[in-house]
Amino acid sequence: MELSVIMPVYNEGALIGGVVEGWVEALDALGIGFQFHVYNDGSRDDTAEVIDRLSQADGRIVAHHKANTGHGATILKGYRDNCNAQWLFQTDSDGEMSPAHFHRLWQQRQDYDILIGSREGRNVHPTRNAITLASRGIARGLFGSGIVDVNSPYRLMRSSAFADCFYRLPEDIFAPNVAISATACLKRLRILEIPVACKERRQGTTATKKIVAGAIKSLFQLLRYRISLLA
Repeated sequence: MELSVIMPVYNEGALIGGVVEGWVEALDALGIGFQFHVYNDGSRDDTAEVIDRLSQADGRIVAHHKANTGHGATILKGYRDNCNAQWLFQTDSDGEMSPAHFHRLWQQRQDYDILIGSREGRNVHPTRNAITLASRGIARGLFGSGIVDVNSPYRLMRSSAFADCFYRLPEDIFAPNVAISATACLKRLRILEIPVACKERRQGTTATKKIVAGAIKSLFQLLRYRISLLA
């Protein structure tokens, strides 16, 4: 398989159908051989029914249903499940970042190991912004510089460059993309970062305590991961 797309989803039944269909249309326009893997992380609304209907209508869309383990752990599972594809692309299900920009990454992929859409024009809660800046600083301090938007959910990766990383990370990881970005910097892989417009989140709320707790967990996981690379 040339490309596997990984999309985690939780309680977005009203939105997910249009988002997935938009991505499939964009990928078809590029003539890519792909599978589109939607990971339902224990949604409590009608998300499961929506993605099952999408899968039945188009065999390239694969619906996965699992108990709720969190956004990061779901992304990591998607990466591990699909390492057989030459390329992995991860994007979120909220429609913040349009598939219209994907061709800019895809067309340059042969010269790079990881291509990241850096979020531009993002309007987020101050707590999230502070944590993003802190994550960037910690990743740089532990692994070196090279990527600005270390946690961007719009990334195209050469599977062979990161397979070992995927299996070194803990299954309950809070922010796998930060660790993956950091690994790319540490290993001095070929990196391309392109600004991509990011719309304001259409639904959902910011749970400050949960975000802060997750950020602290992520810090310790990143430290343990960095130590494991020294062993």
